[in-house]
Amino acid sequence: MKDNGIKSFSIDFNWYDGVHAPKNMFRNADAGAWVEWYKELGCNNFWTFAMSYNGYAWFPSETVPKITGLQTNFVKNCCDLGHANAMTVFAYLCFGANPQYQRIHPELFRPSISVCPEYITAIYNDRYIDYFISVCLDVLGKAPLDGLVFDWFRGATVKRPVWSDIEKELYEKIMGEKFPKSDPDADVIARYDFLTLEYAWKKIRAALSSYIANGLKLWTNQPFDKINDPVWKNHILLKEADYILNESPDVTLLEWLGAEVGENTTIVQNYCGWIGHDIDKMSGFDKSRYGKFGFAAADPDTCLPTERMSPENFRNIVLLKELFLA
Repeated sequence: MKDNGIKSFSIDFNWYDGVHAPKNMFRNADAGAWVEWYKELGCNNFWTFAMSYNGYAWFPSETVPKITGLQTNFVKNCCDLGHANAMTVFAYLCFGANPQYQRIHPELFRPSISVCPEYITAIYNDRYIDYFISVCLDVLGKAPLDGLVFDWFRGATVKRPVWSDIEKELYEKIMGEKFPKSDPDADVIARYDFLTLEYAWKKIRAALSSYIANGLKLWTNQPFDKINDPVWKNHILLKEADYILNESPDVTLLEWLGAEVGENTTIVQNYCGWIGHDIDKMSGFDKSRYGKFGFAAADPDTCLPTERMSPENFRNIVLLKELFLA
């Protein structure tokens, strides 16, 4: 059943000064202060972190090195306090990249092919997917989570400067044909990305099936790049995910997305986080049809959003509270 009434926020531990946050940053985060902040905002859901983008865990993991200096099971503490305050709690993991794991297994990653130096680099073969699943199962065994958030669950969608032997092998497995002698063109790459992401999604869902049967929700962040993105036309992920976030301030994406998602999939609109977000200017759509979400970078001193980190986000947070409490 759709959950258009979800009101969610993420205090973001992923980034600092344009790159992934150091592995010891935010280690003093207090789950109690977090939950109070979310409660004051009017959230009925919030995100914690299973593994932040840097590749380090926020719980006593058996598969991932934890945040340096972390003294608690931050994920479980967030769950316990969130549930005590009538909020559901989802945990974040980045699928498309992992700087920590890439240092150990560089063969499972490609060079960055984006203007952003840290972006989609993972090669979604069985070794990488199995590792990702192991982290999911690890955190689910250590905290009573209501959902998992998969960020960057998307393809590279452009030509690779280099196709490694591992990615060529994946291409042949997924496409059922020999890797071409010349670089695949854009249409072929879109098909390859479509099938690779379908394969990964099915494998992850199957591994999590017992948790899903007991109510675990799966959320993905804007897997699409644009309206009529060929990678996502009639894709099973858009049909089966419980929540799909339009992270962009471009609300024209909502109608297209609405035609692609499943009948029980909730589309969530992001109101805060990107430079282009301005709640006052986001109009022309029925806000009641979509869940509501925002995110903001954490201040290293407080581990909470502050005006010092972003005056624009701080202003949007005030306006988002009005939406949440309306």
